[in-house]
Amino acid sequence: FIIPVNKTSMDNLSYMVYLGSYNGEFDLYLLRSKNGIIESGSSINTTLSQRIVMSVPIYNSTEKSIVLAYIGYDTEGKKKVFLSLGLIDSDRDGISNRFETLIYLTYPFRNDTDSDNLLDGSEVFYYKTKPKDNDTDEDYLTDYEELVYGTKQLINDTDEDGLLDGMEIKVYSTDPLVKDTDNDGLSDGAEISVYQTDPLLEDTDGDGLTDAQEITSYSTDPLNTDTDEDGIDDFEEINTYYTNPLINDTDGDQMLDGWEILYDLNATNANDAAIDTDNDGLTNIQEYQYNTNPTVEDTDADGLTDQEELMTYGTNPLVEDTDDDGMPDGWETQHGLNATNAADATQDADNDGLINRAEYTNSTDPQDSDSDDDGLEDGAELSIYGTDPLNADTDTDEMADGWEVQCGLDPLTDDANLDADNDTLPNIEEYQNGLNASDPDTDDDG
Repeated sequence: FIIPVNKTSMDNLSYMVYLGSYNGEFDLYLLRSKNGIIESGSSINTTLSQRIVMSVPIYNSTEKSIVLAYIGYDTEGKKKVFLSLGLIDSDRDGISNRFETLIYLTYPFRNDTDSDNLLDGSEVFYYKTKPKDNDTDEDYLTDYEELVYGTKQLINDTDEDGLLDGMEIKVYSTDPLVKDTDNDGLSDGAEISVYQTDPLLEDTDGDGLTDAQEITSYSTDPLNTDTDEDGIDDFEEINTYYTNPLINDTDGDQMLDGWEILYDLNATNANDAAIDTDNDGLTNIQEYQYNTNPTVEDTDADGLTDQEELMTYGTNPLVEDTDDDGMPDGWETQHGLNATNAADATQDADNDGLINRAEYTNSTDPQDSDSDDDGLEDGAELSIYGTDPLNADTDTDEMADGWEVQCGLDPLTDDANLDADNDTLPNIEEYQNGLNASDPDTDDDG
């Protein structure tokens, strides 16, 4: 077939190009005519190894243009003749000024109209992107950035994970080329839009289970380490204790799994609810209800068993000093005081000069005025004589503090071998014989 190339030039010459074959090979023929008479023809042998097999330039002085006739392949791989009108290309971007102005509407004096660092010609003929839109696929990456990151310029979600390529790179820091950046079994888009998990962490809540395992295998919450809020992480429930991570009381004994495990009870056997593990008079279920320790008979270590506090004295088994009077419940009940009334702290039950709280502080007996039975009241020992109200012989001279005070001796000094009354008997012998160490004639018999 014959294709006219251009209009008649000023020298009355015109040209035509046609495709023919010779010996089974395609050839490009150029015919030149003058005044309608063909003057000459030339055949140029061609090959099939390149996109543009052969081109023949023809200059048209009237339109100041160049026509290229060439043999090449179409998109189906078929060999065809192509014509290209090559006008002046001021910005050298690969597109003539005329085509930029009339067809592509790009700037003929600016080789990168959309400022995306790609020549307009490259965008039109090679990348097939829009030369007037720096983000052809509207994925928040410029066409050039797509080349840098290896993403597709014409597809806004290269890895098909439901996130735009630009959002993956600039907002979420995920990989736009990998559907599941953290390899947890969930696509990046699903993690962000559906489950609100972290697409960069395979285990968002850090409980030892991947996000996908929690969602698809166990139906647990990937944002909560303890889905059923029983005090045990989902991973431990599944892999260590074999309890149900979705039910906080697996064995249905009215005691939370976490509480049972904390105290070494069996969270998968309801029979332990009726057992009294610590032998304090309360069953395990009662201990759970009162929040006491089922393995220790005295949870608050105040000297009373949990059962005594709850059933006998009405005190708090979780607080050492129920009435907050400075005296533990056990000590108060042991000494006949009221563990639920703080008023007795300032009373003096034994009238020894020490209030009950001071008796507790000094470990004396609030119901015995002379705790060490040395003949001196507890209050006097502490406030007057400086002796030990819990030791009948403060100076360890084998003479009771009260006797020494009565005889004018010093209960803080070892004066056992002295003879205070000069009767030739040392003080210790006077004490041992029940005599008065300050009177040489104890019975006044002369």
